[in-house]
Amino acid sequence: MLFSFQSGTCLNTFYAHDDFISSLVFHDTKLASISRDMTIKLWDLKQPVLNRLYEDTPIVLFDHTAPIISADFLRVSDDLKLASIDMSGQVLIRSLKYWNEQYIE
Repeated sequence: MLFSFQSGTCLNTFYAHDDFISSLVFHDTKLASISRDMTIKLWDLKQPVLNRLYEDTPIVLFDHTAPIISADFLRVSDDLKLASIDMSGQVLIRSLKYWNEQYIE
């Protein structure tokens, strides 16, 4: 839920995961929601849209085989990377250079 403290109202609702969210990570206007459902959802919050549900807009990463514990963004030169770790200890580092296109491994 995107909440406005100024107006005291809910601006947007994000329906994202089938299990609880273990972490949220921001980079500029990018948001990654990390979940125990073994997915990471990448949201572009550049242009907020009021009263809109964000059901189909995130890019979904399905590359972990265990619940994901944590993740973080890292900028390397002109490439934005996302590193994540799951409960089995597997660490994945992905390039998000083509953020606005579909995820490319």
